[in-house]
Amino acid sequence: MMTLKINGEVVSWSDMESENLYDSLVEIQNWLITQGWRMIGYQTNFPEVDPKTLPISDISELEIQAEPLNHPLLTHLDILILWLDSLSRGLSSRNQEVRQRCLEVVEQINQSVDILTQVGIQLPKSFFQKVFIYLQQGWDQLTELANSFDQIQAQLERIKTMILYPLDSLRLVLGQIQRIVEATENLPSMLYSGQNQQAMRYLIDFLDQYALLVFALSQIKISVEMKNLLNEVVPFFSELSEAMQRMDWTYLSDLWEYEIFPRMTKLLELSNLELGKKEDAAQRS
Repeated sequence: MMTLKINGEVVSWSDMESENLYDSLVEIQNWLITQGWRMIGYQTNFPEVDPKTLPISDISELEIQAEPLNHPLLTHLDILILWLDSLSRGLSSRNQEVRQRCLEVVEQINQSVDILTQVGIQLPKSFFQKVFIYLQQGWDQLTELANSFDQIQAQLERIKTMILYPLDSLRLVLGQIQRIVEATENLPSMLYSGQNQQAMRYLIDFLDQYALLVFALSQIKISVEMKNLLNEVVPFFSELSEAMQRMDWTYLSDLWEYEIFPRMTKLLELSNLELGKKEDAAQRS
């Protein structure tokens, strides 16, 4: 029978349903979060085995390293997530009590939006301002924003996941950007051959994923070289967006081929190396 330790103390765990180590770690992490903690590392009697292929029944001892989860951004994310959920339920039930509660916390919502925006989380402030106005006028006006509630709530949940699971989230974002960068290696050829719409879809997806990458990297310590690359590539994105709006395919092609693509290739290389180091350190700690 496996012995589970958290920060050196034996913990009784009788409800574990997962069959392999990876899924068990996710299960333990989720439980830790409900207790106000976050897993930062683990150790087993099979340090070199892939967690996804290691049956939990083979492990005699699993030791978890955890730290208190004291992240102020999570509080503000939860405020917005719960508030949007209340609005969605209020719309379906026309619940006046919900509406009144939402009106009473508008000031807190504004503060949360401002704080999240200041740390680089891109939120549609105009959307929230419109919601506040419509709340004063009644539920009828709010119905036109109903579809946006779920979309923005999903965005906030994704950002929350990136804070709670920084390494897993970084790996996922890097994979998405790697796919786009590989697909756009021949972007000039795509544009010259008239595949403009396909190229635009890749670039729009890239800009969305890059914003997530910057936030994911902000959750871990990175090298000076990576920080410099992140700062160096930013001005080119404004030019990229302007070229996309003008449909200036020649400038767009040159900008991507000579300025953005080589820098992103280097940044991906460094980010993957850094991720590997962090994951190895987490497993050994």
